[in-house]
Formats: sequence, structure tokens, C-alpha cells
Amino acid sequence: MSAVTIDNGVFCADITPETGANVISLHHIPSGTRLLREPSNMQELAEFPEQYGLPVLFPPLRIDNGRFVFEGKSCQLPLNDADNNNHIHGVAVGRPWSVTAKSAASVELEFVFDSGSPEYEGFPFVFTLERSVSLTATGLLDRMRVINNGDCNMPLGLGYHSIFPASPVQVRFSAGECQFEIGERYLPTGQSIPWDTIDPRQWFNPDGVNVGFHTRSEKLLLEDGTLLHGAELRYETGVLRYITDEKFGYWYTWNKRGDGDFISLEPMSWQANALNLDLPYGETGVRVLPPGADIMFSNELVFIPFDKK
Repeated sequence: MSAVTIDNGVFCADITPETGANVISLHHIPSGTRLLREPSNMQELAEFPEQYGLPVLFPPLRIDNGRFVFEGKSCQLPLNDADNNNHIHGVAVGRPWSVTAKSAASVELEFVFDSGSPEYEGFPFVFTLERSVSLTATGLLDRMRVINNGDCNMPLGLGYHSIFPASPVQVRFSAGECQFEIGERYLPTGQSIPWDTIDPRQWFNPDGVNVGFHTRSEKLLLEDGTLLHGAELRYETGVLRYITDEKFGYWYTWNKRGDGDFISLEPMSWQANALNLDLPYGETGVRVLPPGADIMFSNELVFIPFDKK
């Protein structure tokens, strides 16, 4: 496996087409700051593709028993979360993508899913994901276009398993007023509960603390009076703003119950197990993409270095 490197003199990034078009590193060159959690080698990335960088989840989060019914069509995805009898992370993470365009500071990649794909029997929809990653003067712009190539409606849910170092970092993100209660199999119980020891709208240190929240994404009021739909991470050298598309109406967070050296801040366009919840799709974030239609999502990572004084 090999990485595609892009560089604009201020930032550089590595993207691995063969493992899910993952952005596995993003460096701020002047300060030497590594903004994402990076694998130490390609074998590590291949074994755990969802634990480094900015991996794509489509469809995202867990699906109870791997089963769902969509417009009368029964679907059964593999139980790759076997301990909890769930499907998790979807069909694009860790899979080979194709590079369709490349310049010094940008790359475009494509993932085509059709009747020849391994999981097609369990997710019988034909689609293309087009990811565009480009460096800017302030960071990285990450766009995803989803195209329904089939002749029927398809359920649409997209997410990013975004992995950042846990130390030395402080975090806050645009969480809702409460969180969804999560049961033993990491699925929503249908109940909402208040924030307890951590309110993620306030700065907190995730290192060594069990961080496992699922919540709606609202707007975060910053000190300058502006509103942020996304997250902020404070490094020793500056602040990273993870500005997420407002189509990502949910967050899921994870850090291996505090035993990992990372914090996963996961913007999601639908709620966990959304296709099986006894609620209208509009209340759980499920979108229905008609044949021939497409939809665009756009996230941005903006790094604001501290003044050197």
C-alpha cells in the first residue's frame, strides 16, 4: 500500500486510496503540529482502518443484527461487530478507492458500489462516493458527493470516524442539550439523559477518561460571539476547528473507554440504528436518495496557530 501526499507549503496530508481513501495525516508545517492520529505503519492501518485519520463510514454506526427493511426491501449486512450482534461502519471503510484526479495540493477519489461488490446482497443499492480532499491556506477542505446510480430509492447515511490525538489536547463540540442513552450493545435505548460529569459543550480533557456520547449536533457559541457547527481541539501550538456540514445532525464519540491514546469525534448524518428506530425518517436523519440523484457534504479543518511571543 502507498499514500498520496499533497502539500501547499503550509499544510501537508497523506491519503491512502487502498484503505478507504482515508486522510491518515494532516500536518501544520510551520509549527510541526500533527493534527490527526496517525498509524505507525501500513499494516496497523490495514488492521484497524477506522482508528486513524478521517475514515469514511457509509452507512455509518451500528445496525441492530445487521438487518433493516427499506421500502419493503429486507436487507442483511454482515455482523462485523460480532460481540454485539451488529453491523458496524458500513461498506466503504478500509476498501480500495480509485484516484481520479491529483494536483500538488488536492486529490479526488472514487468508490463504486454495485452488484459485484462483496456486500451488495445485504445492501442492494448501486452508488458512487466521490471524495475531494484539498489543502487551503488555513487547513483542509473535505467534500463528499454521493450519487445513486441505481433504479430505486436508496437510504442515505454518511459519517466520519474522525480520530484525533487525546493528549496534549482539550476538546469541545456542538452537542445538544442532552445525550441519547446507549444500551449494552451500543444501540440507542430510545431514552434521552442529561449530561453528567462531562458537558462536551465545555472544554474537557479526553485523555484517560471514558468518552462515549451520542447526541444531536447543535451550534456551539464561541468566545467571539460566532456559532460553530462542529468541534474545537486545543493543541499546545494552536486551535483546530472541525467545521462540519449541517447535514451532519448527530455526533458519536469514542475513545476505547479511555484506554486509547485518541478521541474519535464522529459527525453523522443519521442516528445510530436509524433505519430500525420506530420514528419517522425525518426525526432520525435518514435521507432517501432517488435514482440518478446526488447530494454533497462538506467539512473543513481550520488550524489557528497561537502567536509566538
